[in-house]
Order: sequence, then C-alpha cells, then structure tokens
Amino acid sequence: RPGRGYQMNTGVKSASGEFLLFLHADTQLPKGWAECARNCLRDPSVILGAFRFRPDQKGLGYRLLECGVWLRCIIHRLPYGDQALFVRMNDFRRIGGFRDWPLLEDVEWVERMKDHGRIVTLRQRVITSAVRWEKGGILKRGLLNRSILREYRQGVPVAELSHRYRENKAAVIVFCKHPDPGKVKTRLAKTLGIQRAATIYKDMVVHTLLQTGRLTTPATTLVLFQPSEDLPRMQAWLGSHWIYIPQADGDLGEKMAASMKHAFAMGFRQAVIIGSDCPSLQSFHIDKAFEKLKVSDVVIGPAHDGGYYLIGANAIHSELFSDMEWSTPGVLAETMQRVEKLNLTPSLLETLRDVDTEEDFCHTENAKIQRSKQG
Repeated sequence: RPGRGYQMNTGVKSASGEFLLFLHADTQLPKGWAECARNCLRDPSVILGAFRFRPDQKGLGYRLLECGVWLRCIIHRLPYGDQALFVRMNDFRRIGGFRDWPLLEDVEWVERMKDHGRIVTLRQRVITSAVRWEKGGILKRGLLNRSILREYRQGVPVAELSHRYRENKAAVIVFCKHPDPGKVKTRLAKTLGIQRAATIYKDMVVHTLLQTGRLTTPATTLVLFQPSEDLPRMQAWLGSHWIYIPQADGDLGEKMAASMKHAFAMGFRQAVIIGSDCPSLQSFHIDKAFEKLKVSDVVIGPAHDGGYYLIGANAIHSELFSDMEWSTPGVLAETMQRVEKLNLTPSLLETLRDVDTEEDFCHTENAKIQRSKQG
C-alpha cells in the first residue's frame, strides 16, 4: 500500500543483513558504495550515514542546490532519504523504524537518530533525478521544501503537508467509520450477524483505500469519518497516510455536500466521493472518473440498487445532495434529473454492486470466484 515509510519498514522485515541501506528508485549509488558504508559504520560513534547529494543535470542552479544540501548536512546533520541513508540493523530495530507518514518520514527518522550518535554524510556522491526540480523550478521547489519543513515543525499535520507538496489537484473522498460490531452494515448484520458484518465492512474499507493508493491520477485521499472523537482509533486502524476529516452534521446529503465544499476550499479542482461498501470498485474506475471530469461537469458510477457508488464534480453543486430520499431505488434517477435541471454535462461509469444485504454479498463473492477461475 502507499507510504514510503510503511514500505521501507516492510522491506526491513524481510532483510537479514548486518547493515541496511534505503535507496530511492530514482537515485544511483556510487562505485564502491557498500565498502564506504561499512567503513563508516565501523565507527561505533556513528549511528547513521548518507552519501553526498548531486542532481543529474548540469547548470549553475543545480550546483547551488547541491551546495545547499551539503551545507544542510554539515551544519544541521540532516540528510534526506534521496541520499541513500544507511544504518546498522541492530540500531534500526533498537531505535525504531520510519513513521507511517506520506511525507517527511525520513526527516523525522533522521532527527530521532541524532539523539543516539553521530550522523555522517560521506563525500562520495549519489546521483539523483532532477525531474521534480525541472518541473517545478529549482527556486520554487526549494522555497516549497523550506515552507513544508517550517510548517511541519510548527505542528501542521503531515497528511495536509503532503497534499501541498505533491500539488495534487484531485481529491478522493471516502466515507467510513470504525468497524464496531452492531454499528456498521446493520442490514447485512440482520442475516449474517454483527461480527461477520463488521468483518466484511472492515475488509471493504481496506480494499477501498487500497484502490485509492493505486491511482495513476495524482490525487489525495480524504477520509471522512464519524464520530469526531474516533480520530485516534481511525488512525490506529488505517494509519496516518490519509487526511482525516470529521463528517459534518445532518443527513447523508448534507454530509456529502459539506465534504465537497471542504475539498474545494482546500484548493482541489476535482473531487470524487466514494463509499466504502463496493468491493467491485477498482482503481481504474476512479481514474476513469477523473478522466471523464476533464470533459464533463459531473461523473456518476451507478449501482445495481438504483443508487450510485461514486459521484464527482469540478465544482460544488449542493443541489445534487439536498432533500434527497437516500437508500431508495430512485436516487440515481433523481440525481440525473437534477443534473439536467442544472444544465450540467454528465458522464456515467460502469454499473457496480454495493454490498448492503446478504444477497449482495453472495453475488459479489460469486463474482470473485468466477474472476479467479478466469484468471
């Protein structure tokens, strides 16, 4: 699943060496890197090492960038993850791994390591792709990095900083709550029991968020949860990679309208709302929704029960959600009538099945079996 901190920690669980080196996919190690790292870590006073940073492009701006990173490493002892950080396995386990954060997991980890020994940046250089500086401009990207780091130290949530850093213009809004037995999927629980229904719901939420992490569209996931005091439990369950926002008061329509307003107020230009009870939903459905929003005002993913599993727009259209009779077979038809009344251009996705009843669940499980056999 997404999250470089989570992924690196997962890699360590499968590693068996005496030393660990964390290498970004767009970074090339220097010749003799292994011996350099080993020699550095033979000094018991050294807790963490890194290589000198160098972009793979020529020009004065890139050389100044390289010098700035070198000075940061010398003065503040703060190498970043794109400098191929290396450490002893025993020290990694003793001090702890990376935070499950969408951004700055390397900064937090390096700062934590400072309390346990020296941090050394070797003179040998790693060569790192300069694509992000080419796209954003060296000065602009540098100022953004400094701003992100300053706000991080001021206590701004890392998930919010990640949205700004990656400059995502699209938001995926996922409605869910903690899978407490008896409080989720109550219609399903009537025949399958509250424990089984809660387990099914839990699996569907994880599946949904997994799909948002596989998008090819640069998008930020907003998890709309309730009640508001459940934030610690939600983060403990799903991790800190997402931006968590308490759901607004009111009925489902008021909550959805408020979530759209929140997303556009955060600076997103496209927003797609999805539920967490559609196990047939795949990342390509969401990607296709964003693609359709390039030529349409509204995109809708119809559900077999007459509702919809996805709705997205390029602007706030609260009229699509107000005074709607939810959980009825007429939701989709009514929504389409309102779209037409507002003179909006709609697009429809593939029809999928939500899981609200045992019949829905059985149908979905049978479909999985058929797909497995075909695969």
